[in-house]
Amino acid sequence: MFELLAIPILITVIALIAAVLLRRNRARFAAHPVAYRIGFSALVASFAPTFVLGGHGGLPVPTLTGLIITLTRIRSFGDVRLTWIGFGSDQLGILIMPFVVAFLIIVATPFSKVSASKQPASGMT
Repeated sequence: MFELLAIPILITVIALIAAVLLRRNRARFAAHPVAYRIGFSALVASFAPTFVLGGHGGLPVPTLTGLIITLTRIRSFGDVRLTWIGFGSDQLGILIMPFVVAFLIIVATPFSKVSASKQPASGMT
């Protein structure tokens, strides 16, 4: 079971580190605040809980992990189905509405805005 989740967990940890680094360096995006808000909101929303659905059961995982598991189990691109509620194939899929709702909430909150950083004192008066 661990082998199945090793790569998705690694990529989820990398996305978490990227979100933290993006948040810490938000002052660098002062020239492009919309790009920062969309990127930061997408990274944070990728951790919204969703279900990997297969057969008669579901496994709750973060959206990013579920997406990777689903993509690795699709045999051909002809099997891919995308609807307003989910993504996957006949055998395995994930719900994408939690990601969309979380993305819209995070974009709308002031937490995702670029804030002006404090300028260091120049020492000249």
